[in-house]
Amino acid sequence: MLRDKLLIVQTSTGPPLAHMDSEKPRWKDLFARSSQLFKEHKLDESLQYVSKAIKLGADKANVFDLRADIYEQKGEFKQALVDAKNVIKLAPSSPQGYWRSARLFKKLGSLDRSMTMANLALEKLSPSNSRYPILRPEIDKLLATIGLEMEEKQKTISRQTCHVANLPFELLAITFELVTDVDSAFPVLASHVCRHWRQVALNHAVLWRTLVLSNRKPEKKAEVWGVRSNSVVDALIIKASMPRSSFEKIVARLLPSMKKWPPKKIQISDLSNPHLQLKQLSSSLGDAFDPLEIKLSGMDARMEFQYPSINNLMPPGSRRTLLHLEEMKIRELPLLSKGVRTLVLSNIWVAIGLDGGAIVNYLTETPDLEHLVLGIHSSISVVAHTPSNLTLTRLQYLQISSSSTCSDILPFLGLPSLKILHLFSIPGTQLRQHLFQLNQSINLPSPSLQELRIRGCSLMDGDLIKIIALYGKELEVLEASSMSSGINSLVQAMAGRAKEGLDVGGTLCPSVRELVLNNSPDLTGLSIKDLVKSRESVINLDQGSTSAWPTPITRLSIDGCPRVESALLPWLRGKIPRLSCIYETASAIRKTRRLA
Repeated sequence: MLRDKLLIVQTSTGPPLAHMDSEKPRWKDLFARSSQLFKEHKLDESLQYVSKAIKLGADKANVFDLRADIYEQKGEFKQALVDAKNVIKLAPSSPQGYWRSARLFKKLGSLDRSMTMANLALEKLSPSNSRYPILRPEIDKLLATIGLEMEEKQKTISRQTCHVANLPFELLAITFELVTDVDSAFPVLASHVCRHWRQVALNHAVLWRTLVLSNRKPEKKAEVWGVRSNSVVDALIIKASMPRSSFEKIVARLLPSMKKWPPKKIQISDLSNPHLQLKQLSSSLGDAFDPLEIKLSGMDARMEFQYPSINNLMPPGSRRTLLHLEEMKIRELPLLSKGVRTLVLSNIWVAIGLDGGAIVNYLTETPDLEHLVLGIHSSISVVAHTPSNLTLTRLQYLQISSSSTCSDILPFLGLPSLKILHLFSIPGTQLRQHLFQLNQSINLPSPSLQELRIRGCSLMDGDLIKIIALYGKELEVLEASSMSSGINSLVQAMAGRAKEGLDVGGTLCPSVRELVLNNSPDLTGLSIKDLVKSRESVINLDQGSTSAWPTPITRLSIDGCPRVESALLPWLRGKIPRLSCIYETASAIRKTRRLA
């Protein structure tokens, strides 16, 4: 009985002490065998032995580190990471577990955690450690590699991320508005990019207030634009291909809202009878237009077409009108109203003969002009007109192009507020005298001209310099392009080295910041270099300040000037913030090749 109880007690308390002593060396033997197999690259067998050792109670850091190493060699990084964490738990002061974890996290793509573990490994690695000479360079190399990969990853994310989508609704809507001002079709494109852009585009009515009508479902488009713009149309643009029947239906549909919020711009291009449409709008909308912008282009009046009076087209109460007529053949110039502030007559062919006096008399109907562009071609006038002097007190911009008849008006104009004068491709020998006479009206009571552009005009060498000297006191922008001669003399005069006999009153155009000398075959690099040097800021040693007289050149354009040496360009780029020097355009190169 007592013996049986002793046997029961012995069995219930576990194996005999001698048996437990025999278990301990067994896992050590298994670990040693696993290590040997690992050195022989027998990973599967080595994994079996080390796993058995761990099951038998091996709780040493080096045992788990061996199995983590085996898993890492086999490409099983997640299992290896589990054992590496056990290594850290069993030996927290040793760098081995952190070092292996850093490598494994990098292989798993977790760069942030990899960098954290690598930094912890450096903290635990002391110079007294026997493996310090080996581990320290490897850890430093890993950290450098992680830094480069994180930077490249950030660049990739930045390229693939739509940062615009993170903008608030208001900012993105304002951005869309700026683009729509340039391209009225942008809202349609924006609504097809993504859900967020579509939501912003469709819910911002301002984007849809420019209505362009053509032959592509104009009635349907007017309906959709009316809904999206909340029935407010700021600009109505009618293309040539739109059917007349559609126009009448669209006007009837938009009329109620246009009476409340009349469009600020109406543009009709290449229609056979545009005055009928404008009359219909004018009679319907009354005097609501202010300002009204009308642009007509591309119409041909070779038959019996006579352009109507603008007074009949516009509402009588309109105070401000912007009228653009371009690329047209008409019988006679249209009548103007006193409300015209901008008048553009560009490349207009008039059947009835005109002279300078007739044009001056024509402009007397627009005393409040602010912007005037004249490019009128006509036959020689049979009747000579004797105009009276005309003072346009508000005119700030004047451009005359391709017409000696238009330049004949200059002696009769008084332009006390003129700031910008453009003269393009004007033939004839009277231009010099006309400009001298015009100068008297511009410089009273004080000089005001800030921009002068002369391009392709017939002027002699000395005349060009004398004319620019008259207007150059306050000039900030000067262009003298496509001139037959005298360009080097002009540049030397601007550098303070005028030829003998040319009195320009010191340095020519001392305030010029922007200079354009394109298509000047005689222009030399030496002249340009002298000019740039003479315009460099000069330090006043007495007062310790920088003199602003003359003003340095900040923008220089010398396109089509073959005598300017290419070796000079690096020096010029270092001196001038904005430099353009194109020897030959791509189209000219292709043309030369075709001729060859």
